[in-house]
Amino acid sequence: MAKVQREILVMRLLRHHPHIVHLYEAVVSSENKAVYLVMELAEQGELFYYVTARQRLSEDEARRVFRQVAGGVSFCHRNMVVHRDLKMDNILLDSEHNVKIADFGFSKLFRYSKVLSSFCGSPDYAAPEMHDCRQYIGPEVDVWSCGVILYTMLCGCYPFHGGDDITRLQRNIRRGDFRLPPHLSDQARDLISGMLIVNPDKRMTMDKVMEHPWLLSWNNNNNNNNNALPPPLSLLPPRHHHHQKQQQAVEAAAARCGVDRNGLLDALRNGVENEATVVYHLILRTRWYNNNNLYCQHHQPGPALAAAGWSLPGVNVGDECPRQTMLHIAGAAKELGILYAHQSPTTLLCAAASSPQHQDAVFFEIQLYRPEAENKNNYVVDLKRVSGPQLDYLRICSHLASKLRQIYPSS
Repeated sequence: MAKVQREILVMRLLRHHPHIVHLYEAVVSSENKAVYLVMELAEQGELFYYVTARQRLSEDEARRVFRQVAGGVSFCHRNMVVHRDLKMDNILLDSEHNVKIADFGFSKLFRYSKVLSSFCGSPDYAAPEMHDCRQYIGPEVDVWSCGVILYTMLCGCYPFHGGDDITRLQRNIRRGDFRLPPHLSDQARDLISGMLIVNPDKRMTMDKVMEHPWLLSWNNNNNNNNNALPPPLSLLPPRHHHHQKQQQAVEAAAARCGVDRNGLLDALRNGVENEATVVYHLILRTRWYNNNNLYCQHHQPGPALAAAGWSLPGVNVGDECPRQTMLHIAGAAKELGILYAHQSPTTLLCAAASSPQHQDAVFFEIQLYRPEAENKNNYVVDLKRVSGPQLDYLRICSHLASKLRQIYPSS
């Protein structure tokens, strides 16, 4: 049960990335206490079978798939989550062959000040430090697994061979003993070699992987621009566009699906999962992804109304003077024991003590900005985590939102 609870927690944390399978709802059976996870459908199934049916993928096709894999994994790492079971069996494809990373049962919230030691996942994809039962931080083992995935897509076989002899397989992995076939381009060979470095300290990070020339090269036949980025790297639209999409999804759920609008808003603000929020997320994802508004690796995805941690849910400051609003925000932060400094008239740099079990502080920014929407007199309170545990950051945001709702009650 603990493994399932951890999987649910992580999937909720990562639920708004286009290349991570979306968890709509977790349901506990009243009869046998079984837990059912309601997730989005990936019609094309596992990447493993897709590659097996074709023996191997061309570099252009593998680049498109791997770019999405790397984007999803990079997003996990930026949110302090390590997957630890990345393999082609756990990478699903939707109806348009877009990647959906699944199975977070072995995932873990990591910290750079704390090491992990558990062996997780499939031996063919596991990093040398796992086979040696050595300690590791977390992200480096995902990078190794990504290297195995890319090699397998391009070559049609695993990089390390052992047959049924697990000892031989482990020996080859510890040595980094693999061969790159001649049909691979120089850039592909360089990227694979950088991810499959035995020494984890010298291994590439996901940020370095995302910046590699092999991934950045993309032949867009529509405009003959060889430097164009593939769709999953389209730049993030303006922030106000997120709020417009969210509001449209709320109105559509109320008008077309009979959902109680106020009940839906309350559920989203309080992080409650029910039939109404499932309808909302289905509509939001359909509207969002049909427009190909996918994310660059350096951006977090736009917040849903329920996702406290970017825009404070349920806090409407209206047309109050920005200076007065910032004084109220600073006062609320002070009451919660949050240290702050003014970076600009509309921006606070904040630091807060983490939960008792964590020694890390949470650093974040609070910004007051005016969306480029029809009503230009309304302001939005926006937060962005700089560093520190993600879950503690969300807890702090929730407390801050509660304080501000006392000052700015919902109309």
